[in-house]
Amino acid sequence: MKLSLLLVSVFLLQTTPFLPAQTQPEVFDVSVYESIYPDIFNAYGTGNTAGATNHWINLGLPAGRRASIIFDPVYFINNNPSVGQIAYPAACSIFCRQACLRG
Repeated sequence: MKLSLLLVSVFLLQTTPFLPAQTQPEVFDVSVYESIYPDIFNAYGTGNTAGATNHWINLGLPAGRRASIIFDPVYFINNNPSVGQIAYPAACSIFCRQACLRG
């Protein structure tokens, strides 16, 4: 029984996809995104997490929209002069390397 549990755990670790920085829970929360931007809620409604996530990755983040109570891409760039004038998705990646990986 223990061996079966171990094999299942190893399988799940190997098959679980890596979440890109843009979808880490510290930077993207679909309910926060929908509550900040009524256009997202109106376009995708409740329960269409995939649609709202796709919008965030392809349009929202590149436009500097906020989707979390923790990470604000505009604030991050404006208050971290060491990152320079970078695109918002790059700021998200830097934030995740600095903050999200610390645990």
